[in-house]
Amino acid sequence: MTRGLGSLLILLLLFTAAAPLSSTEQGESLLYKPYAEAEFSAALHDLRRAETLFFGSLPITFAASSLSLLVIRQFTGQELDSVPLTLGITAGLSLSITVADYILGIIEED
Repeated sequence: MTRGLGSLLILLLLFTAAAPLSSTEQGESLLYKPYAEAEFSAALHDLRRAETLFFGSLPITFAASSLSLLVIRQFTGQELDSVPLTLGITAGLSLSITVADYILGIIEED
């Protein structure tokens, strides 16, 4: 089993090492080329903004939901299953922030 995984890893490394060489045509430079103005649609720009906002707000909303659940647990004395509840609240808050930003962007465009 270990020998098979080792062989697979070696083959993977060999094929991925040659990948950058095969992806360029002759005469094509490996230098960075900036994106053209119309290369991405407005929907893709909105999707990228939503992704950035969602994942960027996760640390802040995770801390806020963890602290609020801790306060609720201290005052009520209820034993809450904190990990799934915290993750659910965190994802919900981040999604709410993302949707609110999208709606505000649509309102601002009009």
